Amino acid sequence: MLNVFAQRFEDMDEVHRAMLAAIIQTPEPADLHDLIRMTYGLDSIPVIPAEDYAEVGEICIDDEMLPLIERCPEELLPLLDREKVGKRMAEESGGVIVNGFYCEVGEYEVPDIQFEINVPQDVFFRLRIGPDTPDGALRSQWISLPCPTDALDHVSDDGAPVKSLCCYEYESALPQLTWNMTGGMEQIYALNALTHHLSCLCHEDFVKCKAVMEAERIYTLEGTQELMKHLGEYDHDPAVSDFDDYAEKYLSQSLPEDFDTTVLQEAELFDLGGALLGRKHGELTSYGAICHGELYSTITPQQEQTENLEEEMGGISQ
Repeated sequence: MLNVFAQRFEDMDEVHRAMLAAIIQTPEPADLHDLIRMTYGLDSIPVIPAEDYAEVGEICIDDEMLPLIERCPEELLPLLDREKVGKRMAEESGGVIVNGFYCEVGEYEVPDIQFEINVPQDVFFRLRIGPDTPDGALRSQWISLPCPTDALDHVSDDGAPVKSLCCYEYESALPQLTWNMTGGMEQIYALNALTHHLSCLCHEDFVKCKAVMEAERIYTLEGTQELMKHLGEYDHDPAVSDFDDYAEKYLSQSLPEDFDTTVLQEAELFDLGGALLGRKHGELTSYGAICHGELYSTITPQQEQTENLEEEMGGISQ
């Protein structure tokens, strides 16, 4: 979770970092989830370059940003105390000066974004299993996967083979992989083997796995097993929540280093982001942007011709 916030913060320019610092002051984030949510929706915050309240007051007077200024006779405007006007503006608009920027955060609302980023634990699946009898649920017990194979062999008190038992409840760390799609108790050993592969994944790759499963519509145990062989072929960015995010990040990495990226903050990038991600054959998921290949590599006409040729010849099925 901390890595997600760190990535979001690293991708911000100095203006957005100032906005974030301003809204963190009021209200203070309750937890890391709130802090991550505060990195979204920042473009709704009015911001102007200003080192102090006197500069804010000067801009306020020039643009008549307060009703009081609008009613003030023009000949009296030069006599107004710029600093007091700036502070009055800040009080009425919830303005804060941070790192050379005046940010009006009074009306900012933290977006109600729901996201799930689970840290891989020692347990990936939990099953409540017992005899396939009328009173089997009463005699059932919970087991956790992964577990040693010999433990599975002797899970039943009466020595019954584990495959002959019935699963009464099932919990999965992979939302796409429901019990009906695992193959049932006949595949309990294969399911346990999968968890050993999952145990080897770092946090980032575990989240990537869930993103690929959602994007590629992988619902079966066999499909998940196959994914383990190809997970490294995918590029994943958990910090991307919409097409605007993707377009801005794609352009910021593709444009010259001295390009003023603040221009991008004022542009409508949603359609462009959708088009770019579409050309990448990528998708937005509950866990960020994902694609088979590189998310931010340059798109060239030659690449498009190659992709079209592969499609005409059948291509490689993903």
